[in-house]
Amino acid sequence: QIFWITVYCSYSQYMAENNQYIWELDGKYENFHVIDWFTLAVSHPEWFPDGVHPNVEGAKNFAKLLRDSLNEALPNILLNQQ
Repeated sequence: QIFWITVYCSYSQYMAENNQYIWELDGKYENFHVIDWFTLAVSHPEWFPDGVHPNVEGAKNFAKLLRDSLNEALPNILLNQQ
């Protein structure tokens, strides 16, 4: 299984192009999974004091997104432990 995470950087000139490429790969391979960090991150600018690196709240939400996405894609693996 391959997991790619969409990117977020409030001032990157490559962000949209990179995310588009990730989404294009999503439908091509059965074992390819996208974890959509961009959509969550872009709606929470308060998580990024410098526009790139998440603060504590942002990091917790990033970790939660990873855990939830892996649980959804791989339901037989126990990732629900805190």
